[in-house]
Parts: sequence; C-alpha cells; structure tokens
Amino acid sequence: EYRNIPVEVIKDDLKPEEEDKIISDLQEKYSQFKSSPDGIVKDGNFVVVDYELFVDGKSIEKKSGTWVKITEDAHIKDFIEQLKGLKIGDEREITAALPDNYLQKEYAGKQGFFKVKVIDVKERVKPLLDDDFAKLVGPYNTVEELRDGIRKNLKSVKEQKRRQVIESQISDYLLKSTNIELPPSLLAHEEQYVLRNEIERLHYSGLKENEIKERLPQLREEAKKRARENLTIHFILERIIEKENITVTEEDIEKEYKNMYKT
Repeated sequence: EYRNIPVEVIKDDLKPEEEDKIISDLQEKYSQFKSSPDGIVKDGNFVVVDYELFVDGKSIEKKSGTWVKITEDAHIKDFIEQLKGLKIGDEREITAALPDNYLQKEYAGKQGFFKVKVIDVKERVKPLLDDDFAKLVGPYNTVEELRDGIRKNLKSVKEQKRRQVIESQISDYLLKSTNIELPPSLLAHEEQYVLRNEIERLHYSGLKENEIKERLPQLREEAKKRARENLTIHFILERIIEKENITVTEEDIEKEYKNMYKT
C-alpha cells in the first residue's frame, strides 16, 4: 500500500536572523584586509608570520608569510594566545601543545617549539551595506532587491529540505513494508557502483589512500545495505509508475533541465 503514507512535516518558517546572517557572511566575503594602524596583534586580527616549528629538537615545518587568525577556536589555541600583544617586527619563541588531530600523526599531542616573526597585522574591513554593495554581490540595484533575493533563495532551500525529509520518510516506509527477492548479479553490480562512488567521494574530501583502505570493510557493509535499498526503491517506483500510468512530457523535461541549470 503506497497511498496515504503517514509523514511528519516539520515547520521551518523563515526567520529574520537567517537573512541577516547571510548578509553578514556576504560582507565578510567581500571584506578588504588592511594593515592595522597600531600594528599590535589583537583578537579578530589576521597576523602574517614567518615561523619554524620544532618537535623533539627536530625542525618539522617552516613557512613564510602565513596568515593566522586570532580567534578563540583556533587549531592551536596556546600558540594564538601567545601571539597577542606582539607587534610588527617582533620575534618570539612559543611553546604550545600540538592538537591530537595534528596532520602529521607522529607529532600529534607533543610539545611544539615555534620560532615566530610577525610580518604584518591585518584588520578585516567590511563594506557598507548600501546599494553599491548590492550591485557588487549580484544582479541587484538596491539593498532591498538583495534582501528580496536572499529571502526567495532561503525559502527555496527550506522547501527543498522539507521535500527531502518527506521523501526520506516515504522511502523508509516503503522499504519496511516491501520484500523483494533481488537478482544476486544485479545486487552485486549495484554494490560495486555504490562502493566506487563512495571511495571517489572520500578521495575528493582529502582522505589518503591508506585511510580509505582501513575503512574498506565498513564501506563494503554500508554499500551492501545501500545497494539493496536503492534497487528495492527502484523496483517499487517502477511498479507505482505502471499502476498510476505516470508519463513524462517534453515540458517536464525542459522544466527539470532549467532547474538543474539554475542549481
């Protein structure tokens, strides 16, 4: 039975603060960075530094002109704290513990010894929220047109998420209430397809080959589950299409093509 499936629809109305957050993010994106007038490192600044990092007396990293943001949620908080108060031209030796998720795993959690020189101190200068800014960020002539565009986009995103939640609940219902004997060869082919796509996704996300290999047993189990679900939903939908005599018109294809193009 595929009609009258019970679903929970979550109400998510547009909030003014969501619109304001996007405006603020756009202002940050189009900010300019100017040298701080007093050249002193403070919260919120970006500091340009040359540094060399030593662990157990061995130099493991050396960089020039690196930008470091002075923020409380920094990757190496102790390092950031000890930069505060320095000014352009200052040099300092800093000792700070490297985080447990440090990129070079053999040094994770160890004490790092930094030799640092402050090259420049930058401040973020946000653009004014005016009609010129609206023209800069998109096809808008005024701030109100910009806000209207943001509201329309937010509503579209919320509607898409709402539909995804509903579709997910429908899929779960159909999977739980339907039992299909799937051809082993077809299932094996779909498993390989799902596994290959997931490995490619992990590659693009920056995971190393050895890390992916470590995950392979888990990835294979997940691929088996998803492959069965994919094929089951596929055959259920094919049967519903037959029973409901659903067809696709050229207008439907053109409309979907335009939606894909917009995305």
